[in-house]
Amino acid sequence: MPFKMNSLVTILLLLFSCKAEQRSDNAVLQIILSRDNAKILAKKFVYLFDVSKKVFLDSVVVAGDTVTFSRHCNADFAPYMVSVLRMDTFKEHPFQRPMGFQNPYDTKFIYSSFYLDKGLTVLRPALTGNSKEQTGFAGSIQNEPFLKRVELQYTNGSPVNRNAIIKKNISKIKEYPYSIHLLDQLFYNKEK
Repeated sequence: MPFKMNSLVTILLLLFSCKAEQRSDNAVLQIILSRDNAKILAKKFVYLFDVSKKVFLDSVVVAGDTVTFSRHCNADFAPYMVSVLRMDTFKEHPFQRPMGFQNPYDTKFIYSSFYLDKGLTVLRPALTGNSKEQTGFAGSIQNEPFLKRVELQYTNGSPVNRNAIIKKNISKIKEYPYSIHLLDQLFYNKEK
């Protein structure tokens, strides 16, 4: 019996280490659907959409309560903004509707975009708009400043309060030095 237990522990360790290796090389998005949402989407496509490039990255047919997208991350990978879309109809006209989730930092807001990063991101989307529908989001730390709506101020070239604005911006950058969200804002402000 001890031999079997040792073998089982060894096999489990190997599986977990392989899983960890796989996670570090991939950006994995796991969408967990409620029973009702799985019925609504059964045998329908859901799409992974790159928000900044405005292109579809992948699609999967729903077959159960979990949908998984996996993207390989090469050496120069940088997190990027994505949405998950599904087909819907309005007055018999089809359109792509984003799947929303409740902002974990401010539950009054529903978001449909987030940063996809290396590792595992878990999304429990809302489909019906019913306020009782349970949603959830767990992902990279890249999403924290975005979901907290941390914004850099723009000085607009005016010398009035310029130093105060720069100090506030430096403080935010020091708090989130890894943030692609803030880096995007810096590039945007620079272009202005």
